[in-house]
Amino acid sequence: MTESSSRHKPKWYKVGPWDDLEQGDLLPDCPVLLPPDDFAARLRNAIPGEPIQLESQIGFANLIVASQSCDLQNEGKIENVVLCAYHDASQYPRNIQTEIQSGRRPAYYMLEPCDIAKHRFKHQIVELRAIYSLPLAVIHDYAKSLGDRIRVRSPYKEDFSQSLANFFMRVARPRSVTPIPRENKK
Repeated sequence: MTESSSRHKPKWYKVGPWDDLEQGDLLPDCPVLLPPDDFAARLRNAIPGEPIQLESQIGFANLIVASQSCDLQNEGKIENVVLCAYHDASQYPRNIQTEIQSGRRPAYYMLEPCDIAKHRFKHQIVELRAIYSLPLAVIHDYAKSLGDRIRVRSPYKEDFSQSLANFFMRVARPRSVTPIPRENKK
């Protein structure tokens, strides 16, 4: 790539102290609730209508906002934010990174490096299976506590969203199956 073309390469990120949340906001070291090790057994033994006492731990994860910006910005539209975990790509073997970057690993999405001062990072890999859902108020307060934070720009945040949607809409329906008929409501 020539110097001239690199100057015109679209930037993936912008930085700012935004009061709002958008799809594609990066939330490093975000606190998340971790269920206790015996969580499944406690649920299995629970008596309907009776409260269960649980002790949870707080963990931390690098998260990217997956909820749609329009839902986040319309008050009362959603109560919980959908987020995906991301990690430094160096945690993955080079051949896996190449497969992710070329789209042959649909459960992952690669974020480009960031060269913004005080926010630099190398390639990151979003695990589309590592889904978190946290209350909007909690995520909003955490995002504001970060001060300046990184936001993925358009069209890259929409590309991320499309990858997430494609991953979840994978269907192994046999071709011989007739589509489910829909009622025609008038």
